[in-house]
Amino acid sequence: MEHLTKSIGSLLLDPKYSDLEIRCEGRSYNVHRAIVCSSSEVIARMCNGEFKETDTGVLDLESTGFDALTLERMLQYLYMGHYTVNAASAGVDGSEGNSAVKHVPESEAAESSQALVPISDGDDSLCTIPAVAHIFVYAIAVYYELPLLKGAALTKLREVATAIATNDFANVVRAAYTNASPEDDTLRSEVDSLALSRMDELLSCASFRSVLNETADLHAFAAHVLPAAFQQTRVQNGEAQSLKRVVEMQQKDLMMTQKALQASEGNTAKVTKRADQNVAELLTVRQSLKDKEARLDQLDLQHSRSLIQLDNEKAKICEVQKQADRYMADALTLQQSLQDERSKASKQEMQLADHRAQLNNALAKKSAAVERKGQTVQGSTRIAGEA
Repeated sequence: MEHLTKSIGSLLLDPKYSDLEIRCEGRSYNVHRAIVCSSSEVIARMCNGEFKETDTGVLDLESTGFDALTLERMLQYLYMGHYTVNAASAGVDGSEGNSAVKHVPESEAAESSQALVPISDGDDSLCTIPAVAHIFVYAIAVYYELPLLKGAALTKLREVATAIATNDFANVVRAAYTNASPEDDTLRSEVDSLALSRMDELLSCASFRSVLNETADLHAFAAHVLPAAFQQTRVQNGEAQSLKRVVEMQQKDLMMTQKALQASEGNTAKVTKRADQNVAELLTVRQSLKDKEARLDQLDLQHSRSLIQLDNEKAKICEVQKQADRYMADALTLQQSLQDERSKASKQEMQLADHRAQLNNALAKKSAAVERKGQTVQGSTRIAGEA
């Protein structure tokens, strides 16, 4: 299977047997219908329908709005089963730009289309953000109905998500929201979740807040994320409701203070002092909440360490139990061996007793024979003497 993948991938580097030319942004890509059309029903319809591509063998994708680098990554995936993005320039590291890609003269190529989501005219800053490159790949996969490429692009986007610089986050959001398909909300949901996980960091970034307020494309993002961020804050902070009640009480006190100010200017100093006390109490409550959160974090850390230590102790106990089981098995084996040896010794003793009995019988028979022989000799001697 790996050999087959390499063989198909090598076709991308060799335009010798190509039967279809794809053009985009002044570049020409010599590809094979059997590969691109079998992978994408959209491309197959463009090649097999009543289009000029059917007769000319040239597929002009200028009008789709996808840039050449994104198209190259799609082709790389169709031929090789993967695509790569250089972290420094968001370009493919050595794979993008090959012998199957050639520049078309301006007289032949259609006028180059702009990038998917340009920050401004002539601005190439998006090309340096790998996350945006993966968003573009996801968008082109949706457009050409390539579900496997969608999954690969989404996985790669998640892999680089934590490396997105705070100053670049607005560009990532804009790319996702502008290029997301109405039928596929995955990009927006993914970016929303990532933004929620880094909301404190993003809101503390002046450039992000500025872009969020001034850019119309990001108003939908703000409408989605900011309420969710508020809800998330309430869930994470168990005492948020108590703080809200304190704030409401302080607001009521302030309203009463304002009425008192209107009723009597002579109480200005007293009211101001009360307001300062209220603010101080509010700040104290907020600091208390932060301290409690810090304490909870410490307790969570201690709990995690305790769990790790408990798991280690359990592992040690299991190891000791296994060792004890091995010792018990060895003891049982030795006990069985001892019983076998005792049985053998008993058999040998019985055999020895049998041998002794046989020997005694043989000695008795021999003694009897000797005695009979002696008696015979004595009789013979006596007869000989008488004779």
